[in-house]
Amino acid sequence: MTQTDSKPEKEQTSSTSKVDSLLLNISEAVSGCIGDDYFEVLVKTIAQQLNMDIVFIGMLNEGSSRSISTLKLVVDGKMANNISYDLAGTPCDNIIDQTPCIYPCGIQEAFPDDVLLQELGIQGYMGAPLFASSGKPIGILVTLNRSMIQSMDAIAACFKMVAGRTAA
Repeated sequence: MTQTDSKPEKEQTSSTSKVDSLLLNISEAVSGCIGDDYFEVLVKTIAQQLNMDIVFIGMLNEGSSRSISTLKLVVDGKMANNISYDLAGTPCDNIIDQTPCIYPCGIQEAFPDDVLLQELGIQGYMGAPLFASSGKPIGILVTLNRSMIQSMDAIAACFKMVAGRTAA
């Protein structure tokens, strides 16, 4: 007997329903927002809906393709002061010119030179690049969690939905 799908049909329906609900909640939260308000509502809503400890949108610093300044940063559900950092040795360096990347756990071991991951006790990571309409990378959308990330499908769907508008 050959199994064609690893998830039972009921589990797939439940997972799809959860992702659909998540996307609807995020879409409704940001629907009336523009400019700076959009970014703030977006990071807060992603953090809340996905139960993430840290969420940020970072933009490449002018004149540098390897350093980021956060545009909006939420830590433990609250807006925090923006930061700037070099991408070298961080998981963000791997995604800036490429595709989304997820580490459900073990991010500290994968990037031992990233001191901030250690200081914050981060275990799970997902990041996606943001591109200008020209295709040039301009920034990143990142979620960080102090425990293992459980909702990988939901995060991936969320990132796919918001990346285009966030970069615009």
